[in-house]
Amino acid sequence: MKKINLLFSTLVFVLALLVVGAATLVPVMQAQTMSLQPASNANGDLSGQILFDDAGCYAVDKTGLIEGNIFKFFGHDWRLTKVDDGVATFWMADPYTSTHFNKTARAGINLYQDGANIWTNGYSKTVWKNDAYTSGQENGQVILDQDGGSDIRKFLYEAAKTMLDDKAYAKYKDKVIPGFVAGHNEANDDANRKIVYMAYAKQGLTQVERDEVEADKNQLTAYFDLDSSDRLWLPSVGDLQVWQVLDDAKEVLRPNTLQWQDTTIANRVWLRNPDIGVESESYYALVLSANKTKDGSESQESYIHARTVAQAAGVRPAVHLDISKIDEEYAEHINRASSKNWWDDDWLKVLFMTVCILGVVGLTLVVVGVIVKVRRTRQTHEA
Repeated sequence: MKKINLLFSTLVFVLALLVVGAATLVPVMQAQTMSLQPASNANGDLSGQILFDDAGCYAVDKTGLIEGNIFKFFGHDWRLTKVDDGVATFWMADPYTSTHFNKTARAGINLYQDGANIWTNGYSKTVWKNDAYTSGQENGQVILDQDGGSDIRKFLYEAAKTMLDDKAYAKYKDKVIPGFVAGHNEANDDANRKIVYMAYAKQGLTQVERDEVEADKNQLTAYFDLDSSDRLWLPSVGDLQVWQVLDDAKEVLRPNTLQWQDTTIANRVWLRNPDIGVESESYYALVLSANKTKDGSESQESYIHARTVAQAAGVRPAVHLDISKIDEEYAEHINRASSKNWWDDDWLKVLFMTVCILGVVGLTLVVVGVIVKVRRTRQTHEA
């Protein structure tokens, strides 16, 4: 009878171990489930839907691509801004870092003929044309920033190498469509502006001189077009109009697309436009604020402001993805999920192995308990 009681007590103890083990697994599994969900924005209101599965196939079909919704890929949350039959354009939901638009490496009392001390707010390049300085150059002009355009654009080149070329995303990075896409971007032919006043670094890198000679107005042209090297790129005001975020009068139609939640990195982000106001100069480019604010002498609140190109602002890039085969890939994704065996699920494997281990431990305890009881009984009898 005592042996039966010992066996029953041991079994109860083993059962308790199993319950405790299962209870321990619950929060761990919950944590794993949370890790599989897209990261939320700072206030937790937005959470992206995973766009690609482990095989690099789309995890949603075409009907699931709803403009304005948040999706997670390349390690960030992205808002879908434009979708058609073959292309989907996404804009990062929050700025992920900050940097300046441009900087000047040289300063001088006068202008250098190569334009090395001119502040430039062109995204892809800035063309300087002035009879006194550039007439002897090819086509009577000097192309500034010939090694890749503005600093922010070169920054995004390197960011694409780090972000898009990460081996974790190797199975779907080829979905990226670089550069201009008709119907998704402002036309490249329209993406340039004359700059009224030219600014340059005089005597020191932080000193800015504005050339206000009447005859020398509009001697710079800032270009902000896209080409095949732009895998990550900044949107322009024209892009926001193409996406129907702004109307033709630049009134906001979709404020949720403009705004972002995490302002700890930056409350303003760069657009790729130069400052195009009446008093525009090459020391300023446009930024977008997280909320309507007043900037400088503006009497009305706005989302779009001008900022000096040497000043830091947030980086919130956009990207084009090829969705021409999204429904076929989604079907593959569904078939793969439906044909999955239970032992293919990592967490079911862990749960099964854990139960097995706990069972073996419990059985061992039962055997040990019985052996100990038998030995004690023998010792008692021999005594």
